[in-house]
Amino acid sequence: MNRYIYTQRLVRQVARTVEAVGECSDQLDKFKIAEELLRELTAAQSEHKAFRNAHEAYAVLLEEVDEFWEEVKKKSVDDGSIARNITLNCMRKELIQIGAMAMRSLLDLNLLTEKEGG
Repeated sequence: MNRYIYTQRLVRQVARTVEAVGECSDQLDKFKIAEELLRELTAAQSEHKAFRNAHEAYAVLLEEVDEFWEEVKKKSVDDGSIARNITLNCMRKELIQIGAMAMRSLLDLNLLTEKEGG
């Protein structure tokens, strides 16, 4: 099965699980994050070709981590205003992107299972 189609199916399954879990907040939060990660992963898969190698995956992850770091530095100098909320939302967005790109790396580099001798 195509990995993109598989990811789309997974997004739908997680969305159904989020609805089914209901108000159990700890579990619900985890499923909501998983749903966001999968949606970000699906969007990236539809917009960009698969990573060709570990170097490319590393470069994309490093870029996302650098973008998160820029937001972290902004937060340390904020004054508690609306700018703080904008920065926190940007930090959250970057963390979702980091998680999605880590998942994509596992898929594109065929690292879903641990290899023998590892």
